[in-house]
Amino acid sequence: MTYDNSRTTDPIRPAIELDGVFATLASATRRHVLLGLLERSPREERAVSEELAVAWGVERAHVRTQLRHVHLPKLAVSGHIEWNEVTGEIARGPTFDDLAPLLRLLDDHAVKLPGVWP
Repeated sequence: MTYDNSRTTDPIRPAIELDGVFATLASATRRHVLLGLLERSPREERAVSEELAVAWGVERAHVRTQLRHVHLPKLAVSGHIEWNEVTGEIARGPTFDDLAPLLRLLDDHAVKLPGVWP
């Protein structure tokens, strides 16, 4: 897994459209969050940031900052997650089920994908 240092400011459109889905999946951080929610929902923001920090060999505080200020807000605005900023709970959002089949398909065929998944 590689370290995802993307700082895109483009909003992800709330409607489920293929372009919006690909914009969501363009970030390894967002893919990791969404795949984790496929397994279990809700998840704790702290646990997600620890997993990513260990995988990428970086400080958890840096990952947590990226999650809180970039990735979780984008996923919440798009409706893919529901995120409680106070408790740090991350759960599947109202549009998560629209995205789940593509996530499963990509995850099931990860060895055939170019680059590194998630």
